[in-house]
Amino acid sequence: MRKEDIKILFDKYLQNKCSEEDLRLLLSYFKDENNREVFDKLLEDFYEVEEESVRNDLFFSEREKSFDTVDLYLEKLIHQEKRHPKYFIRTIKAWHYAATLAAVLLLFFFYRSYLPNDDENLDVFSSNYTSVLSNAIYPEVHLSNVVFGQRELLRVGSVRLLQLSKNYLKVVESISEARDSLAYNSLKLTVAPGQCVMVELADGTRVTVNSASDFYFPLLYQEKQRTVELDGEAYFDVASNKDVPFFVKSLDQVVQVYGTRFNVKNYKDDEVIKTSLIEGKVSVRKRDRKTNEEYILSPGEQIRLERASKEIELERFKTEKEILSWTKGEFAYDNVALKVILKDLARWYNVEVDWKTIPDLRFQGIIPQKYALEKALNLLGETGGIQIEMKENLITVKP
Repeated sequence: MRKEDIKILFDKYLQNKCSEEDLRLLLSYFKDENNREVFDKLLEDFYEVEEESVRNDLFFSEREKSFDTVDLYLEKLIHQEKRHPKYFIRTIKAWHYAATLAAVLLLFFFYRSYLPNDDENLDVFSSNYTSVLSNAIYPEVHLSNVVFGQRELLRVGSVRLLQLSKNYLKVVESISEARDSLAYNSLKLTVAPGQCVMVELADGTRVTVNSASDFYFPLLYQEKQRTVELDGEAYFDVASNKDVPFFVKSLDQVVQVYGTRFNVKNYKDDEVIKTSLIEGKVSVRKRDRKTNEEYILSPGEQIRLERASKEIELERFKTEKEILSWTKGEFAYDNVALKVILKDLARWYNVEVDWKTIPDLRFQGIIPQKYALEKALNLLGETGGIQIEMKENLITVKP
């Protein structure tokens, strides 16, 4: 379909003039992640056409009418498609049927990025916490949120750990100095809420560690293997070395790596541990004496390990963005439960959630990590037709 035709259909959509056939074509087009840039450009153009007061009134009024039209159309399709699970039908207000088809035409999440805001600075989140390095031998070292040039965090014999920027650490070894056995001991990096930190290890492997995670790594590896540990979430880009295997250990599993890119999400309060392979090859073993079964992943596959039952499920994930959006400054969701979303927000903003009050809703869309917590919660509340309150560091949903 030509971009000109899409523009015509999109204009008809905003004016609530789409026929069922128009909607089918439009949803089919934007269902493809490759067309996201076209969709973003259409939204930008729309907001540049009118004065702010005019365009906002137009958008809100016509959006509601158009949502109703889309719902009727998609509901008809769903009743014809019996293979769709029933629970997919109940999700966010006005888009509970679109989520079933995995359509990316979720205007409410996406258009918010372009809305003008006179108090833009008040809606931006900036973490005031500091990430911390520690181990049993050395005193704690707090990473600096402002770095000019490079900062030496630790020196052990021939090895130094440098902070090159707010969120970038690098292990550097000098061949002119003797090694110290203490360099083989693990350091613990605790990443502060609202931050991500990249660590470049001694072999060139790069690990991006997510908010509220603990990452354990040595300055120097042992001779026969490279081993790190993780409690939380991290994205690994592992330097290939067939003679020295790379392992990522956690409480419930061990990942063996063969030079590759992958993501592990393994927070202690998560019910499911997820290992997702982007490129290369990894294997996953449960840390269970009863079995030594190894599961091999291919690119695009994900291992889900149920923490309670220890059951393992191998599945394909939809897009790389679904897995790695957190490394690019946003939370991206595709038919995800509100409880899962609030767990992400709780870790990022360092708040608590009253889980008994959280309804069984599902969402699809994007929340930028730069949003202030109030703005992110308002976005979810308005989208889902619910009232989310933040009081004394506790998130609750009012009935």
